[in-house]
Amino acid sequence: MKHAPAVPTSSDTVTISARVVDVPGTSISVDLRNREPTSNTIAFQTINMSLISGNTYAATLPAMADGTLIEFYIEATDTTLTRTWPAATDQGQIANALYQVDDEVHDSSLPFYRLLMTIPDEADYASFNKDSNAQVNTTLIAYDCQETKIRYQCGTRIRGKGSRSRTPRPMRLKLPRDHPLDGITDMNFNMFQSHVQTLGQKLFQAAGLPLVKAWQIQIRRNVAHLLVYSNNPENYGYWVRLQVMNGNYPSEAFPEDSGGNLYKGGRLRHRDGLDYQTQRWDKRSNDSMEITPISMESWTCL
Repeated sequence: MKHAPAVPTSSDTVTISARVVDVPGTSISVDLRNREPTSNTIAFQTINMSLISGNTYAATLPAMADGTLIEFYIEATDTTLTRTWPAATDQGQIANALYQVDDEVHDSSLPFYRLLMTIPDEADYASFNKDSNAQVNTTLIAYDCQETKIRYQCGTRIRGKGSRSRTPRPMRLKLPRDHPLDGITDMNFNMFQSHVQTLGQKLFQAAGLPLVKAWQIQIRRNVAHLLVYSNNPENYGYWVRLQVMNGNYPSEAFPEDSGGNLYKGGRLRHRDGLDYQTQRWDKRSNDSMEITPISMESWTCL
């Protein structure tokens, strides 16, 4: 399933198409369900989708006002069964695909990521405790300076340690493993002093040292510009996307020697220095380092 154009303006109609395959010789009906998701209780409108070629069905929605957010899914029915995509969750048909009308003309010299959530999901995300790792359903629309790509069924959560209490909060985006973006299924988005993180990455890279990659990007969440420069001068209005240090990292950072274990070290409290604490884990002070195994080929070192 996909919608086009990926980012419609207020003068564009939007065509939603899907490939639907059933048992040969079976009659099938395909419907598009859509609504403006200001509440989970608003009823979906139904439009019958037409067979346009092969197994592809399509329906067109009219042009809408700038900022309009549309939630949608398809429902296919044959003589005995009904299926939806995205599929319903255990709480109902609430984790669906989204698109949003946007008349903003963005800076095309930097990657531009749009994160779309229903209004109830965005409100839930804003109310989460800073230590929560709960995710909300997200549609990602990513412009990489060459083309725009759509990924439905993503998840957004709060990330970080000391930065979790900042406004806006840093984010982790998880993409479906069967539909990655350029081979990537996890992305970290930081906003605090993003220019320093980007510059630091370039300096380490020039020195030939391994580290996570960093890209300066723009982000909108439901059209909202979360980092207006006048309110966030320390980052110049831009985010930084950081490579996630996970099980894929060793082969990317050390392509000629990807074996072995990967550890990530971080301060439990913000304090400079690597003072020796104690060999006993239960006697360690709150200022010491936390060492987390990320990718293990052997557990004998623990």
